[in-house]
Amino acid sequence: MKLAAFNATCPFEIGDKIKSRRRATPGEAEAFRLDPAAVVEEEHTITDIVCEHSVKHGTVTFLYELDNSGKLVHIAAAPRPEQREAATQSGGVMLIAGDESGPLPPEFVDFIKRRFE
Repeated sequence: MKLAAFNATCPFEIGDKIKSRRRATPGEAEAFRLDPAAVVEEEHTITDIVCEHSVKHGTVTFLYELDNSGKLVHIAAAPRPEQREAATQSGGVMLIAGDESGPLPPEFVDFIKRRFE
């Protein structure tokens, strides 16, 4: 195999608190006298981070262990505040000119800009 290298930045750190929402299970709804359609919010702590690099697809994915559970999960990070602000100013279209794998080709960025103007 040839040498494969990547440069990626994880949006979270070990020890960060993550809030998740899910529907209450029927057992929880009955035990706590909740509406069966109630949404339960839980807080978890990131205890380990795994970085997965695909040479074939050229992607980098981060997986997280929560609360020392031994299970790895994928967390979809919310857009950064400056990205949310840019999307609001551009009418809801968010143009990202690069990602963890590096900058996108300038011709592609120009094509996308023209497409959404």
